[in-house]
Amino acid sequence: MEISIYKFNKKKLDYEKISIKYKNLLFFIGIQLVISILLIFLLSKCFDTPKERRLKNQINSLNENYYIIDRKTDEVYYLLTILEKKDSIIYESLFNINETKNKFTSGYIGKDNDSIKIIQNTGDKLSKIETLLEYNNNRFQNIIRKLTNNNNKLQHTPAIIPISNKSFEYISSGFGYRFHPIYKIKKFHYGMDFVAKIGTPIYATADGVVELTEHDFNGYGNHVKINHGYGYMTIYGHMDNISVKKNQEVKRGQLIGTVGNTGLSTGPHLHYEINVNNNPVNPINYYFNDINAEQYEEMLKIANSVENSMD
Repeated sequence: MEISIYKFNKKKLDYEKISIKYKNLLFFIGIQLVISILLIFLLSKCFDTPKERRLKNQINSLNENYYIIDRKTDEVYYLLTILEKKDSIIYESLFNINETKNKFTSGYIGKDNDSIKIIQNTGDKLSKIETLLEYNNNRFQNIIRKLTNNNNKLQHTPAIIPISNKSFEYISSGFGYRFHPIYKIKKFHYGMDFVAKIGTPIYATADGVVELTEHDFNGYGNHVKINHGYGYMTIYGHMDNISVKKNQEVKRGQLIGTVGNTGLSTGPHLHYEINVNNNPVNPINYYFNDINAEQYEEMLKIANSVENSMD
């Protein structure tokens, strides 16, 4: 079957009849359709419509926000675990009770561009944070009950930094083995060294009775020992001036002397020790009235990074 069409012949100035078979026409139309479909497909792959571009931008923005939220949950969980660790030490030091440690894990997963996985991962972390908050809330309620019954003990427990946060320049040494600057050997350092100017005020870290005031040219130089009862003893070494006397009662925060450079010392600083039942303990775990979780973690890093002591 054929179909006729007419085409104008410019030379003859007349219309000529052209016959086209349906088969050829359908083939031609089919080729055109295939070419059109391929062009549309290629254009859709290479170029986005305004609506597609807008949707893709929204998806990318959501993925970024999911990722930020996921990292924030990691930060919150990390701070909670640091706070729990610090409070566990305080809890044990105050009440001599060993807690059953929780077994929570951070569940940290590296960056993932799959928003579904990010959302699921963040949801798991939020559930763990909720569980940890409930756990800590129960602990704090228990601590409050015990503190109510042990208020006198709390007043006699070292709980502040012996020098104002704004007064000391830095921590020169922490608790543990350090290289002794005078003996030139590795020696256990039983306290913390706070570098400060001579004359900087030093304060009692808890209520107690002055057990010893000694002016010496060796060892801790001019130093003070305070017996706080309940097994607690604090020592303040290398002082310049001593403001208290033996057997004098002192209160937490009371001025007891000033920073100096006496005894075996390589520079102006305060050497501060805490003994519990005649055993030295790390003073960094007894600043809970003065520092928060982030400050505790930062101070711990600094104290552990210094290899030399000043006395």
